[in-house]
Amino acid sequence: MKENGVNRVVIISTFVVFAIAMIFVTQYVTSYSKNNNSKYFKSYNTIENNELTNILKRQDAMDERIKDASENGEYTFSNPCIIVNPYDISPLSAVVIFNTKSFKSINVSINDKFIYTAEKSRKHIIPIYGLFANSNNVVTLEMDGEETTLDVKTSSYNFDTSGIKVKDYLDGKTHYFMVGNQLDKSSNIRGFDHNGNLLYYLDLDYISSARLYADRFYVGYNAKYSHENNLHDIRLEIDYLGKILSITKDLVDLDTEKNLDINGSSFIGTPLNLYNNEIANYSIKPRIDQTEYTNSEKIITNDISDSLDEAPVYEKEFQVVANGEYISYDITEKNARLLLVNKTSQYTFAYDLSADNIIKHNIKGNISLYLEINGTYYSLLTTLKN
Repeated sequence: MKENGVNRVVIISTFVVFAIAMIFVTQYVTSYSKNNNSKYFKSYNTIENNELTNILKRQDAMDERIKDASENGEYTFSNPCIIVNPYDISPLSAVVIFNTKSFKSINVSINDKFIYTAEKSRKHIIPIYGLFANSNNVVTLEMDGEETTLDVKTSSYNFDTSGIKVKDYLDGKTHYFMVGNQLDKSSNIRGFDHNGNLLYYLDLDYISSARLYADRFYVGYNAKYSHENNLHDIRLEIDYLGKILSITKDLVDLDTEKNLDINGSSFIGTPLNLYNNEIANYSIKPRIDQTEYTNSEKIITNDISDSLDEAPVYEKEFQVVANGEYISYDITEKNARLLLVNKTSQYTFAYDLSADNIIKHNIKGNISLYLEINGTYYSLLTTLKN
């Protein structure tokens, strides 16, 4: 009986300790939840949407869709899968997916003009670029004398050349002139044939600089127009289908070979051969981020929540924007830190304002922004929405 009594005491004691522990955990979670919904996550904050994150999420989903269509779909040469503008930002492009029983090469024509031959394969993922804007394009695939015809409808896009005579800058009929207006708040990249027809459009606004290579674009990008402020751009490597292949804050080698001043507007441009006689099947590559996360101090949010609640509004002019995991800002304060308060984390991350006005942070959920200046907190009344 004594042994049973001891066991009961141990069991009861363990249960009491566990119950007390759960009470403390519940109180902490309740307190944390309460603070996380306190007034420093103000409903009247300016919401800054993260456009690049949205694009990258859709592109990742498209990678999976293309893989599934190629590996598991029952698409054939006569009944292929065709996806127009697969990666959201290259609307005059498409990808055609199908399988053949043996290794076959495919000849591709667009609007009755032979473009290129896709390499031999059994699993075909053929990139199509160079479609006319605002047209019902006819894409013809030819294999061993057999043809499949596809109708590809495109919408109208900005084809204004601002007085540029495209043919004056071309080396030959197979070259295309890529143009971006560096001063326009809706700057983008466009490609024209020798007759001035729009055949390529990179639907990505606020491109401030670019380098154009065969099969690749390297662009300085920012979701906010940053030509006249100190917001740091990021560098994107993009293929013709619009897939973002790499990201970095390093902007080296982005000056183009030819800069044009047309009617008071600054353009970038160069002759570029959009097509090769033979092309490889499209290969899905993982995206590479070439910059490490910025060092920060991690602070328990509950320890400073009262100070954040009572923080006055920062009254000086500033700019801030999130591009994926990169946060660019134009803040002129010295001896200050940018504080990122996250609704889904118990921590606040404090970053010293850097000389290049950009940090890289693992952004999850919504982030409310504060400044700490000489130990005093100020609200930026801004929330970055991921």
